Amino acid sequence: MAYIKIDYKNCEGSKCSICAYACPTNVFSIENGNISIKSPDSCKLCNKCMEICPTSAIIIKRVEIKLFQGLIGRNGYVTL
Repeated sequence: MAYIKIDYKNCEGSKCSICAYACPTNVFSIENGNISIKSPDSCKLCNKCMEICPTSAIIIKRVEIKLFQGLIGRNGYVTL
């Protein structure tokens, strides 16, 4: 899963919008002159948007979610 953040202080919004066109999975959308993250779950962590952004306004990090962390017993099974 990806954590995506746009630094709006550096983002040029619809004047640029290169990230929205570069993204192969349509994570971004252009609304009211701003770039927004419409579907972060679609991100495949290819980093194309981050690499192409001329102002380095996009930050992407891989996030692992461990739902059962701390619930796995010594036998390797989840105890509820």
